[in-house]
Amino acid sequence: MILKQHEVPYNLLSTIAILLRLPESHSKFQNCKQEVANYYSGYKGELALDYYLTFVDQLSVHILHDVRLPFINSHYQIDTLILTPNFIVNIEVKNLTGFIRFNHEMGRMYQYIGQKERSYQDPLLQANSQAHQLKAFLYNEGLSHIPIESLIIFVNQKASLSEERDKRIIYGFQLKQRFDEFSKKYQNSSLLKINSLTQKLIQQNQPLQINMLKHLGIREDELIYGVICPHCLHIPMLRVYGRWICQSCLNTFRAEAHVRSFYEYALIISNIINNKNARKLLNVDSIHVIQKLLKKAGFTPRGETSNRTYLIDVNLQNKAQYLLNYYLKMSKQNRFGEKRVFFSETN
Repeated sequence: MILKQHEVPYNLLSTIAILLRLPESHSKFQNCKQEVANYYSGYKGELALDYYLTFVDQLSVHILHDVRLPFINSHYQIDTLILTPNFIVNIEVKNLTGFIRFNHEMGRMYQYIGQKERSYQDPLLQANSQAHQLKAFLYNEGLSHIPIESLIIFVNQKASLSEERDKRIIYGFQLKQRFDEFSKKYQNSSLLKINSLTQKLIQQNQPLQINMLKHLGIREDELIYGVICPHCLHIPMLRVYGRWICQSCLNTFRAEAHVRSFYEYALIISNIINNKNARKLLNVDSIHVIQKLLKKAGFTPRGETSNRTYLIDVNLQNKAQYLLNYYLKMSKQNRFGEKRVFFSETN
């Protein structure tokens, strides 16, 4: 059974939020766009694995997706773990297309699409590193005897793998066969109390949250402020008599639109906002209107009235999933509204 579901990567949502508010003329626009594409491809690949997991007997196993665990002074990320009473499978998912060739001696993987070649690190290196780090975790739990098998699974049906490759590199449809082989190989191994280990792994999970502005080399004052139209992505919309009106598609919206802007602020800049920054964010001049909007949004107030801040204390990986739809819309229309105003956080 699946005991830890997939999570929309925080960094994917954060980068989409930045891309929506970045001028297309910005020198980092294409970099930001590519960053989103990479995150999105990885996320879709992990979701695609679910189909192949249905062929594994899930009654006797625990499946954990997106596990990030501490290791000394850093962390390591595992796409999917399958825990059984006799062994553990560490799965690294790849969503590449084209012809894929491997040079394990040189530690490289090559992707060919048409006449173009792109080089990557051999995924076996990462899988071996993950297995080593996971063994250290098991050792600390007194479970060093539990076998760990690693698989690199290519889930995209448009991928063609070189025949000369390590047997741990497989297509998605080969997962059941390899899992059955592991089950037969380790049928006499010591029994693992997977309930206890599963809970410890979930408790130790620390999702990755990068400051994407800093990572991309973009300043806050280079972004655009205003409320984004959920229909056509035009920015900014106008607030008229309690409604948000899009000047491009002429649709009107109520609370949903500006609350989403608060979520985007939390993803990009900070989950703490004051009245002044909220006025700049929404392009609204009235202190009292913003105070009312922040209060109605249900965010936790902190401090006295004059210096009050609000904690945007929501699960952004859940609440901000609408950004995935925005990204798909953005990809289709390949344009933004023309009228844009810049914003930055001020104290």
